[in-house]
Amino acid sequence: MKKQSIVIIETNIDNMNPELYPSVLERLMQAGALDAYLTPIIGKKGRPAMKLTLSCLKKQLSRVTEVVFRETTTIGLRITQADMHMLEREIKTLKTPYGDVRVKYSYLNGKIENATPEYEDCLRIARERKLPLKKIIDQVKKIVN
Repeated sequence: MKKQSIVIIETNIDNMNPELYPSVLERLMQAGALDAYLTPIIGKKGRPAMKLTLSCLKKQLSRVTEVVFRETTTIGLRITQADMHMLEREIKTLKTPYGDVRVKYSYLNGKIENATPEYEDCLRIARERKLPLKKIIDQVKKIVN
């Protein structure tokens, strides 16, 4: 298991066009965020709002905070230090009847704990073959197991 020091950044946003959120999340990931997500909340004065939460390595802090300030209407951030514990992982390419699919393996004490087909690969195959995405993911999981 790996342990890593990270920074968690949060802000509540109650005055932004919700159509902008997908772009904000995408740009945060491009800037180095490890994770970024939105949670619907009721903010001050009873207003519906979104809580933006993201995590990053400390060395990426200035890049991701700049994205938050440039891409959202927020004027302040809450920043917390945290430790993240992660399973060891690796990505292997698996040959399947549908084509190559990357599979992410995670390990606990040297043993496989999880094996997850890469979503983008399964989506590409589903589109190319005009098959349901669920079917492709299920079939790849059967091959993995």
